[in-house]
Amino acid sequence: MPWVTVSRASELLTIHTNTVRRRLTSGELEGRKDGARWLVHVAEDLESRNGAPDVGGDLLAFLQDQVRMKDEQIGELIYTLRDLQARALPAPRRSFWSKLFRKG
Repeated sequence: MPWVTVSRASELLTIHTNTVRRRLTSGELEGRKDGARWLVHVAEDLESRNGAPDVGGDLLAFLQDQVRMKDEQIGELIYTLRDLQARALPAPRRSFWSKLFRKG
């Protein structure tokens, strides 16, 4: 089981380096001090994965489809919101000064 630096552990775990350090001091992650730096103990399968998420093709396609559907819903909601705002908001009023000094 390999020991890696804090920066490498943050890449493998996809968390910030400060989070790795915080988890080391709280005991959530196994680690040891090597002089002034921390070494973090990670599982071999995590190290061999090289930080890439292990997502199956079916799951990835499903999630991409969900994102597309949510984008469409957001677009429809934006259109509806603009329409409702146009109907609900009163027409802008002219200021006193523009009425007083209007041309023509």
